[in-house]
Order: sequence, then structure tokens, then C-alpha cells
Amino acid sequence: MRPVRRIPTEVHSLGLDAFGEPVLRLRTPPAWQIDPGQAVLADLGDSCGLLSPLFPCEVAPGLLSLPIEADSTFRPGMPLSLAAPIGTGFRPPPASRRWLLASSEAVPRRLLPLLKQGIERGVEIVFAGEPPAHGLPLSIEVVSRLDQGLAWSDYLALDTSRQALPSLLASLAGMGIASISLAAEILVASDILCGWGGCGACAVHGGRGWYLACVDGPVRPLGSLLEGTGRRGA
Repeated sequence: MRPVRRIPTEVHSLGLDAFGEPVLRLRTPPAWQIDPGQAVLADLGDSCGLLSPLFPCEVAPGLLSLPIEADSTFRPGMPLSLAAPIGTGFRPPPASRRWLLASSEAVPRRLLPLLKQGIERGVEIVFAGEPPAHGLPLSIEVVSRLDQGLAWSDYLALDTSRQALPSLLASLAGMGIASISLAAEILVASDILCGWGGCGACAVHGGRGWYLACVDGPVRPLGSLLEGTGRRGA
């Protein structure tokens, strides 16, 4: 996990991501890095004065895209306070060549940076679930169910919210994933992240107890959330 620090940024432009959803594009220092799945804290001008936790949907050298409301009042050149990166991100094994991705969200925006990373690495990628109307590259195969790709893959990346986590874990248990030797990670998104674990509002309960998403997540080994399992992938 990289140390959280203030990053000097300014608004580059307003636009749309690969799924046609509105994004705020920010200029960042060229050498600054953030892993797919890590979050940022941004000052969106809310009256409460708190920084809003956001998951980047596009990352490039010197440029970062964050999801925003369509009626945003940000304009090019405006400075924006950003603290990042928050927590841990996805770390696919360097030797992995067959990635299986799935999300509990209708539009898997939090997986976009990982998708881009996989395409740049030249790995094969399969997306499991109901695909969005557009946005997934043509090179990505789509299967209707997660269990259809488990035997094929050597890396599994899941994306979910805290609210959807219990049903997802129950579904995975029904697939018998605890018996499968597979490198697997899961991003559990939280609406509240303080960045240093002080407030406890981002606590997530898995099969092995509680953890804080902003310091021990948001991305975790899947096995740490499955009760009574000790395998690498489960």
C-alpha cells in the first residue's frame, strides 16, 4: 500500500467513460501512480467539508478520471484537492494469463482500470455476468455465469459493494470455490473511507472477522472473506 498524500491536481475536462457515464478528468503529476482498485479522496465542494471517496475509472500517466454527477459545475483549470491512494489495489500474479472478472454492479466502472491493465499485458480476459449495453472491448469474451469460467482462469477479480457482499459470498460458497486453487481477489467498495482507519465506518465483515476497507482493503484476497477456508484462491 502506497502512503496516502495530497496530490496537486486540476480539472482537465468533463467527459464520458467507456460505458458512457460522466467522468471528471484531472491532471496529475506524470510520475504519480495508483493501482487498479485503489480509491482516492476528493474535495467535491460539498457543504459538509468532508472528502468524498471515489474509485477511478480511468488511469493514465498525468491523467485520472473520477465518476461524478452529470450536472457537475467543475470547469477546466479549476484546482481540486485530492488525497490518494487509499488502501490496496488489485495485484494480479505476473505469470497469470487468463483473467476472469465479475461485478455485482450493473455497470462495472471500478473494474475499468484493471481491464485496461490486462489488455496492456496481453492477457486473455473473460467477463462473467450480464454485460453492459456497451463499453467492454471486443477482445473480451462474456459468459453468463461465473462458474463457467472458473476452470479456465488462473486469476479471478471480483467487484462488489458492502451491501451486495453477503449474497455474493453465499453464491461463491454454492459454487464450491473454497475447493478451487485459484489466485483470487475481491474489491468491496465503501461509501465512507477516511484513509487512515480512524473512524471505523468502512468496516467490512467477512468469514474471518472484521477489517477496515481504507487500510486493509478495498481489495482483499478472496480467501480472507470466506469462512473456514485457507486455500490461496478461496
